Amino acid sequence: MIMTDIKYPSICDWETRIICGDRHNEINFWLELANKYGSIILELGAGTGWITIPLIRNNFQVYALDNSHEMLNILKSSYLNSGCGGELHIIQANMRSFSLDTAIIDACLIPYSAFQYLLTANDQIKCLHSIHKHLKPHGIICLDLDNNILSPPDSMNFSKLYSEFNNDLQAQITMFTSWETELISEIRTWQDYYKIEFSDGRLYDFINDISLKSVSMQKLKSLLEVAGFSIIEILGDYYSHPYQRNSDRLIITAQKPYI
Repeated sequence: MIMTDIKYPSICDWETRIICGDRHNEINFWLELANKYGSIILELGAGTGWITIPLIRNNFQVYALDNSHEMLNILKSSYLNSGCGGELHIIQANMRSFSLDTAIIDACLIPYSAFQYLLTANDQIKCLHSIHKHLKPHGIICLDLDNNILSPPDSMNFSKLYSEFNNDLQAQITMFTSWETELISEIRTWQDYYKIEFSDGRLYDFINDISLKSVSMQKLKSLLEVAGFSIIEILGDYYSHPYQRNSDRLIITAQKPYI
């Protein structure tokens, strides 16, 4: 397959495997959580379906929400080609404020730092309120955040992260990344530059920008409580170890009380 107009979603899954491996432990964590709390799942920031497709394969009914049309098209294609046994509902919407016209959700999952794309407290609380209204009484929300997002240095000039051959595109892809940090707002912005060299000699490049906000454990607990949730558990990784200040992840599970 030769493409002449490449955007990040078209290499997202491939790049994730390059950087993160198969994410086996992460996927198992979400499957175990879903098995514990219910069969009807809302996933925010579903993207191309790294977590969605395994949930569907395990017969969950998943409402997969993302604001990227390109990402959701890839998810839909993966679902149609997978022969999955569960049920998929695709929703293109912003996680800050959305409506599913239903309040039947057993569990809302926000994996792999997706909540950190919300850069203000106002956006964060709007998102939590939207989730709250769709959950059943005793339904749960689980958020997975990068606990080390502001690790030094505060800024970095372009540096090569990887250079790998993509078989689907028949191209060598080299990715360079740089970042800047707004210390007061605790927001880090990455600029990722992709250089693509096709086997037939054509060259292509593009830039992908990402901004994420650091959210402390105390801040996240406060946001959840304001939104009407009760904290159940706080973990520090996908092995369910207790959270510590130096943990890689901050994973909080909270519940909507029965009223």
